[in-house]
Amino acid sequence: MNIALLLSKRTEMIRECKDVLSPEVMVIAVASLEDCLGNLRGYGADVVLLDCGPFLSDLSKMAQAIRRVRPNLALVAIFSEDVTEGEIEAFTEEIYDYLQEPLSSAKLRGVVYRSLERQRLLDASRVCEKEAILNIPRNGEGPYHHSAPSFSEKAMRELSKALTASFDLDRLLNLFVETVIEMMGISKISVLLLEEGGTFRVKASRGIKPEVVRDLQVRAEDELALWLGREGRILRNTEVQDIALDPKYRGLRRQLEILQCAISVPLLSKGRLIGFLNLNRKVTGVPFTNEELEVLFTLASHMAVAIEDILLYQQMYYQKTYSQKILDNMSNGVVTIDKNERISTFNHRAEEILGRAASEMLGQDLRYLPSPLGDLLYQTMKSNKGHRKEEIALFQGRVPLEVSTYPLTDEQQNPMGSVILFEDMSSRKRLEEEKKRADRLNLLNELLARMAHEIKNPLVAIRTFTQLLQERYEDPDFKNFFYTTVSQEVERINSLVEKLIAFVHPLDFRYEFEDLSSLLDNSLFLAWEQGIPKEVEIIKNFSNVPFTIKADKEQMGKAFSYIILRSVGTMPKGGKLVLETGEVKKGELPQFPDWSLPGPLVRISVRDTGPGIPAQDLDKLFDPFRAAEGFGAGLGLPLSQKIIEEHGGRIEVLSEIDRGTTFHVYLPCIAEEARSISRK
Repeated sequence: MNIALLLSKRTEMIRECKDVLSPEVMVIAVASLEDCLGNLRGYGADVVLLDCGPFLSDLSKMAQAIRRVRPNLALVAIFSEDVTEGEIEAFTEEIYDYLQEPLSSAKLRGVVYRSLERQRLLDASRVCEKEAILNIPRNGEGPYHHSAPSFSEKAMRELSKALTASFDLDRLLNLFVETVIEMMGISKISVLLLEEGGTFRVKASRGIKPEVVRDLQVRAEDELALWLGREGRILRNTEVQDIALDPKYRGLRRQLEILQCAISVPLLSKGRLIGFLNLNRKVTGVPFTNEELEVLFTLASHMAVAIEDILLYQQMYYQKTYSQKILDNMSNGVVTIDKNERISTFNHRAEEILGRAASEMLGQDLRYLPSPLGDLLYQTMKSNKGHRKEEIALFQGRVPLEVSTYPLTDEQQNPMGSVILFEDMSSRKRLEEEKKRADRLNLLNELLARMAHEIKNPLVAIRTFTQLLQERYEDPDFKNFFYTTVSQEVERINSLVEKLIAFVHPLDFRYEFEDLSSLLDNSLFLAWEQGIPKEVEIIKNFSNVPFTIKADKEQMGKAFSYIILRSVGTMPKGGKLVLETGEVKKGELPQFPDWSLPGPLVRISVRDTGPGIPAQDLDKLFDPFRAAEGFGAGLGLPLSQKIIEEHGGRIEVLSEIDRGTTFHVYLPCIAEEARSISRK
């Protein structure tokens, strides 16, 4: 890991540098030259980034001060956009490189990485020179021998107690750090633990500056973490020189310098590196003995197990709390039972709906639940089959519920219990009833208004002729005209009332087996009686195969007559009306919602050559209040649809502008054998 020291007072500059350079380079921000020099003396840095905005006039003095502490350190200046090339040229001898705002990520990385490579080469050169002059062997610390340390029994007892009894990770880490400091006589120590994302961060420390602790991180792929995880033993700084000969561990020495440690102890749990403990040299300068290192490694191993247990406990506690929060804030009641048929979950909403406290229900037998909740839970667990959105009633029908149940099984599909979710339907039922009541009132108001309008028109004609009757009673032409007009208007009112009664009230059907061709001929006759223009040509393309349907002859005849009248009404100047029948073959049936195929089907088609219906008006055909023909005539198609659907059929409309409209009616048909048996 490398450190870049950023001397800046601008929050935006600090954030930008950290975003671009992290995590490969740890950026530590300082606001003054004094802080910068203090950090350089304490733990060093690989490069210094100087934000020259507020420090431009003092740049030379600041560079000289930094050189006195670290003569060969790379200094990179960041100039503001308004600084000229001439001004920058004046500082070239004081700095290694420079950047000018606005910064780009590529330029910032390039300059910093170039500076780091320069620093690495300088460090390697100094090491080689020192070895050549002093002829230092690479064989470790040398033959030190010291007496065994005298450890604090009180500190060890406190730590042992915390390792076995505490689930407070921060308290345990701090106690561990204090114990190691007291035992080993050191001044700087840090504990880094693995976080999600594969990064080790400082969780406890002593003697290290806060800004370093805040920003310090070691990735799992960095040299120190790789070596400790692979070797599983203590790393001493005296053996780093040999280890660093391997290209994989080239940056190991620098990482130990940043961590300011002489030894690094792995925290291993089940063979996995979950953290490491870093200690600097003793305040006496005496090296650590083998006995001390053995004690440290043993303590670290116990500490790793305790940390893993605490993290597991915290994860389980978080998951339990998280799940409980979800249960407490659900709009549905939730109750679960275990395999011993005892209640294991009873959330807040269940308390409100059932009027029972969770403290009273948890751990009780499922029979404590109001019937049939307990029965449903038991059936679900035993049968391993759930129920989906079934409606039940509790407390003698006073509380309607919608319930769903689900079995709970282990990995081998053995029953572990069951869960039931239920929702109080009382408010929804009330809203539905209020909506139905409002819809009925709206329908009644609209019906009354439309009826008044439709009945008033023929009554005006009848009233007019009635007023003229006394004056022109002896006029034979008037009598004939009076009779014809009044009869038509009365029939118009009668037809309207009949349609309205049929549409609003349930129809009384008398089902019999009827021949489809004869029924359609009867419908044509009814339509002729109500007026089909002579200019309209009727074409019948009935199938040679006889079709028998079970229907009310009178009502079904009216249904088809209304469709025929609607079609011929679009051709006042003449045209063709085609009636066809045929068997519905596999794959020809359209998809109708909420309709399953009842069996053999026959299709009756009524096709006209009228102007067609715009696509946006097709949905208005079966709405009596939006039909283009008006309320009275507009009741025909809705009534046809009602009669056809009561017979188990469906109706479909297809239309093309200037090419006409086709009504397809699909009805269940009866096999000839079944009809013969029924007659017998």
